[in-house]
Amino acid sequence: GIYRQSTGDLWNIFDWTVYGLQFIGIITYLYCEIVSDRLDVTNEETRDSYLGIFRIRSQLMAIAILLSWFKIFKYLRVFKSMGPFVVIITHSFGDIGKISIVYLLLYIPIVCIFYQFYGHRGIDGYDTVTDVLFTVFRMIVVDDYSYTALIRGNMELRKEEARGLEEGHEGHTRVKRKGNYSPDDSADSTDEGDGIIVDLWWTRFLVAYWILVSSVILLNLFIALMSDTFQRVYDNAVGVAALEKAEIISELEAKLTK
Repeated sequence: GIYRQSTGDLWNIFDWTVYGLQFIGIITYLYCEIVSDRLDVTNEETRDSYLGIFRIRSQLMAIAILLSWFKIFKYLRVFKSMGPFVVIITHSFGDIGKISIVYLLLYIPIVCIFYQFYGHRGIDGYDTVTDVLFTVFRMIVVDDYSYTALIRGNMELRKEEARGLEEGHEGHTRVKRKGNYSPDDSADSTDEGDGIIVDLWWTRFLVAYWILVSSVILLNLFIALMSDTFQRVYDNAVGVAALEKAEIISELEAKLTK
């Protein structure tokens, strides 16, 4: 039926997604325009709610603009020079899905490990879960992942631990000289560190392991998958372009009124 024909083509699903985002963007735009005239700026809760909806509307419209321009590829399929490349792009989503599963199976545990050893220690890029998620992702493309901050933060933690042990030892000696020594006094006089002391070799191992696996092995595997897809499609460039042209003509003919 009509439903099966509409959902059978991924381009139709893509079109409806764009239309849905645009519709939501228009509704939220009208809401913001109407509410802005009656907004009570002295009410902080009302103002924050309005600004939140305004931000969501702006983000939805930005996504809709990106997808709308991407829709141009749908009509470039009819050209002999561009048709194969459009097919390659659409086929690449399958390769992205395959490699994404492998990445997730290795990405999630390494994020947990980095957060366990370096989270909540004031290290730039590792303080919160979202920071660690993005920083570990940046390692895939060998971007800035604050390696120097990891080493410096660990050295500062070691100095704090050594300073705490020295102060604890001095307090233990003073209490013992008074003749009122007890194990509880020694424990109270020593401050414990807030983080885990990480060896330098362990930090280097984690960074080297993830860069080797993600940037060298998996990234090259993804490039190989894309190259194979490109070769298979481009070898039949003429046939692919003719098929895409026939599909577009068939869709346009189906839309014409009889």
